[in-house]
Amino acid sequence: MVPTIEENHISETIKIQDNYGLDYSLEVLHTYNDDQTLSSIIINLVRDKRNKNVGQANLFFKTNDDALIGDLIIYDLSEYLTINDKIYKLFNWNEPNNYQHRGLGTEVLKYLTETAKLKGVKTLHTSLTEKDISNNTNLIDWHKKHGFKIETPTTDEVDSAVYRACLYLD
Repeated sequence: MVPTIEENHISETIKIQDNYGLDYSLEVLHTYNDDQTLSSIIINLVRDKRNKNVGQANLFFKTNDDALIGDLIIYDLSEYLTINDKIYKLFNWNEPNNYQHRGLGTEVLKYLTETAKLKGVKTLHTSLTEKDISNNTNLIDWHKKHGFKIETPTTDEVDSAVYRACLYLD
């Protein structure tokens, strides 16, 4: 899809697939400051067949060298099925309820990392809280698998951070 350009943002849609061949779209919004420097990227992950939001991610450019992943969440919707979801599931049995562990977070991270590299970012980091880790017990290993170093949180991290995950891009 051709990007849409407006005054302080550019939006684009990127097609991806999960590990099982199902189609998704990354609906990406690049926001810019008044001086036309990239300030953030907001991503909504949408399951194409259902036009259903199944994840999100945010990347904030703190300086020219440093970017913060504010969120990278892939939803487990199995606890929140509406009656329409249940009826849909009857006729589309292979449609997942849990979109985690399908390679989607990795695809979103690849996009964020490539964009950060193109901008010249040297450090990509995120805060990991106890709540994050209890919601996804594989979170620390997932970050390590993708080249992140697990460090002690700095004063820049959210107050509840127990770890800082850093990816050094230089």
